[in-house]
Amino acid sequence: AQIAASTYLSPPEISEFPRLSAFLDVIDAQGNFVPGLTSREVSVLEDGLELPLAELQILQPGVQLVIAITPGAALQIRDTEGHTRYRHLMEGMLGGVWNEQAAGEDDFSLLTSDGVALIHSPDPAELGELLESYQPPEQGMPTLEVLAQALEVAADPPSRPGMERAVLFITPPQVADVNAGLQTLAARANQQNIHVFVWLIASTEYLSLPGATQLAALAQQTGGSFLAFTGMEAVPDLDVLLEPLRPVYKLAYDSRVA
Repeated sequence: AQIAASTYLSPPEISEFPRLSAFLDVIDAQGNFVPGLTSREVSVLEDGLELPLAELQILQPGVQLVIAITPGAALQIRDTEGHTRYRHLMEGMLGGVWNEQAAGEDDFSLLTSDGVALIHSPDPAELGELLESYQPPEQGMPTLEVLAQALEVAADPPSRPGMERAVLFITPPQVADVNAGLQTLAARANQQNIHVFVWLIASTEYLSLPGATQLAALAQQTGGSFLAFTGMEAVPDLDVLLEPLRPVYKLAYDSRVA
C-alpha cells in the first residue's frame, strides 16, 4: 500500500489545439484506481485561470509490464522433494489467470541476467512459455543492473496512449549494500510513473534485515507492492496486481492560451 493517495497527470497532447487532452491517474491510499469522478469534480488551472473540462472518460489502455529476474543462491534452495524456491514461485505465477487472457490487453517484456528474453509482446501466452522454460544460473550473483534495464524498457513509449508502466522485480537477497542504488532507481521510477513490484525470494531470517526492508521501501515509494517468498507463501496472480493499473481517465479542455 502507498502512504497516501496520489495523482499523476501526463503531459498534454496539443495536436488539436486549442482542445488539449491528457491522461489522469488517481490512486487511493491502498493503491487502487479511484473510479466515478465526474467532469464537475475535476478542473484545470491554466496560467492561474480555472477552466472547466470539456471531456472526462475512463479508458482501459492496459499496462506495460516488464518482469526482471536476477539470479542468486536463495533461488536454488530445495525442499525435501528437491524442488527449488524459484520453481515454486514460477508454478504459482503460471497458475494465475493472467496468461490465459487474450492477447492485446497488456504489453509484456522479460529481462534476465542473460539479457532481453522478450520485448513489448502483446501475448501473455508467449511470456508464460518463456517463464516456464527459463532457469536462473545456479552460480549467478544478484545485482540491480537487471532492474535498471527494466526501468528503461518500461519507460519506452507505450503501444497505446495512456498505458500504465510497471516492473516486477524478482530477486534473491542482494549481496552488497544497495540502499543508495535503490533510492536512485526509485527516483527514476517516480519520474516516469513506473510502479515497481518486488518479489523477494529469501529465508525467513533474512526478512528482518535492512536489505529486505530497503526492497520493501522501493515498492512502497513507487506505488507497487512487496512479497516475501520463502517457498511456502501463496503467489499473487499477476492479473490482481495489474487490474488497478489498467484504467485511466482521459480529460480534455479548451485552452485559453493565445
